[in-house]
Amino acid sequence: MAQVQVQVVARTLLVAFLSMTSGLRTKLPGGVRNLSRRAAVALVPVTAFPLHAMAARTTGYQDGSSLDSAAATSFANSAGIRGAEVRINGKYEDPRYPGLLRKIGSSGQFVTISGVEEDGTAWVVKGLKSGSELLLDFSPRGGPDNVRATADVLGIKFLADGSRWNKK
Repeated sequence: MAQVQVQVVARTLLVAFLSMTSGLRTKLPGGVRNLSRRAAVALVPVTAFPLHAMAARTTGYQDGSSLDSAAATSFANSAGIRGAEVRINGKYEDPRYPGLLRKIGSSGQFVTISGVEEDGTAWVVKGLKSGSELLLDFSPRGGPDNVRATADVLGIKFLADGSRWNKK
């Protein structure tokens, strides 16, 4: 046991001494010509504590836990849930009313949509946003008060009739 401790101390002192030099000139594997001080210091845990380094390498985490393939697949498939929020602010074109743009602004969970009728009358509707889901109140325009829609990078799709406003 004492001999192992002496070897560990000797390795540690050797690596510490070598890390203080400006450049380590020796034959290294893989055609590497120089070993920087940073790389030499990084080798201290591996050379001084080889069993610990090997154990950490096999389990992957310092606390000994590991991520099995089922958990990794579940994490990868949850990207849509964790994904970045779609920015809905901007101008949209309704294919049913060409040339009449709709402007959407949002602040937190609140959404405001403004537009112009064919006769030039301005209108405004309000709604709520949660992630990419929208709940809009079109009752000021004579429509339903609970219109559901989803937003993506291309535009907004209304779930009731499948129509879509394309982002400009």
